[in-house]
Amino acid sequence: MARKNSKKAIASIDVSNLTNSAETLLANIRFAGIDEPVKVVSITSAGPDEGKSTSLHALALAAAKTGARTLLIDCDMRRRSLGKILGVHSRVGFYGALSGNVPLKNAIIRTNTPNLYFLDSEPNVSSPADLLGTKRFGSMLNALSKTFDYVFIDTPPVGLFIDAAVVAKQCDGVILAVRERYAKKAEVSSAIEQLRTANARILGMLMTFVQHSKDDYYYYYYEEEHTALAPEKKRRSSRSATPKDGEAFAPGSFKK
Repeated sequence: MARKNSKKAIASIDVSNLTNSAETLLANIRFAGIDEPVKVVSITSAGPDEGKSTSLHALALAAAKTGARTLLIDCDMRRRSLGKILGVHSRVGFYGALSGNVPLKNAIIRTNTPNLYFLDSEPNVSSPADLLGTKRFGSMLNALSKTFDYVFIDTPPVGLFIDAAVVAKQCDGVILAVRERYAKKAEVSSAIEQLRTANARILGMLMTFVQHSKDDYYYYYYEEEHTALAPEKKRRSSRSATPKDGEAFAPGSFKK
């Protein structure tokens, strides 16, 4: 397992692969919404340090780049990270809006990226799961879905906190981030089961920290489709896993 080397891996991000994979992921979300629009999407993982927050940020950038009004919400109240990734800080978050202390529009701030907005959460909120399961929070998401083209929500690992399942149930779909050579099969299976129990719509599983070159992917594609690899060429690929009730996203190269 690669857990002890996570900091080293985090420091080496291939920005071009990250951007391309985010654009592919956005396209797959659009495909998933052919019959019913998919606008409010949350992301979670089985455990910590699987790259979900950075993956979600890249996805939001890809959406904003198309001209879509995009909102990022940090609902990982125990380990907030989106504000740091975005390089912006808010005086108040959605808790202040839900409690009536400030209008919701005043809690949403602009980022340095055109079309990309951010709604933070306040620290030290007691009983986050109870707050996220209220009718007020659900009404807030419904209102935001009418204002923005996409609403992307970061949630804590579903294997550690129930918050993620509570939020996923109220979204159009949820993505499960799975770190290659890191996440344990039993943990991923348990995460899927928790989301299904909550009646969340699992859009797919996103493999993160995938290591491959363009040539690796090229040869993998032809080996799968035409079995035309030279004997000395070994298969090295990123993999995608598919829960029974979701669609698999194309292999990506997201890294945290």
